[in-house]
Amino acid sequence: MAEITNVEVQRRVKRREILKEMDLSGLHFEEMNLDGGDFRKCKLEGSTFNGVPMNYTRFEACNLSRCEMRGTSLRESAIVECDLSDIELQDSDLTEANLRNCVFVRANLSGCRLVQSVMLEVKGHLSNFTQVVLHGTLLEGAKLQVCDFSACDARHLLAANADFSGSHFAGAHLHASM
Repeated sequence: MAEITNVEVQRRVKRREILKEMDLSGLHFEEMNLDGGDFRKCKLEGSTFNGVPMNYTRFEACNLSRCEMRGTSLRESAIVECDLSDIELQDSDLTEANLRNCVFVRANLSGCRLVQSVMLEVKGHLSNFTQVVLHGTLLEGAKLQVCDFSACDARHLLAANADFSGSHFAGAHLHASM
């Protein structure tokens, strides 16, 4: 149960307040603007952000499991050390986002743009990355096992020491990737 309302969250984001260690689970943020929000150690499990602008937002050590974020703009956002299990991120824009040390279990990122994004040391399995654009994305040390990367477009992808065991890459374009 959320501690405050979605309207109060938006008000605090606009005032550039840090939302820390708050339970914001199950809130619906459609038709709101959360650009520049700063969420630290918050529980947002099961919240809905479909189509919400959240550019330059910071999520640090947050529980974002079971969130719906379809068509969301998270450009230049930092999503660090977060649980993204069972998240729905289809067709979202994560250009230049930092997703370091996140957990992706059964996550759906199909159709996302991850251009020039950082995904260092991410871990996960059974996630859907079909038709994802991964141009210049850094996946060093990633452990994404039994994931579907079908038809993804990965130009200049850097994935040193990454483990994609059991993952599927049918129709994927891996131009100049290492």
